[in-house]
Amino acid sequence: MDIVLVNKDKDSIEVLLDDESGNVLLEPLKDKLLKDPTVELATYDSHHPMHGKKRLFVRVKSGKPQNAVKRALKDLSSDYKSFKKAVDKAKPTD
Repeated sequence: MDIVLVNKDKDSIEVLLDDESGNVLLEPLKDKLLKDPTVELATYDSHHPMHGKKRLFVRVKSGKPQNAVKRALKDLSSDYKSFKKAVDKAKPTD
């Protein structure tokens, strides 16, 4: 996955993801970001929902926007690890 920094300033960051699986990552990332009290706005855009580049835009009320993204990614990673453990422990039902 290629990530290109499009724009960054004190309160916002915009990145471009050159990957077709971007929606799989960006929707849960956006949801996590919007739960962060320091985040004012989190959204993403794509020209086509299944193909092409995706843009993620994050604006914060306080702190650094890249730190908000890192926190959200860390939380998502933890969620996915917990889910994987639960799946690994799951037993088939009859």
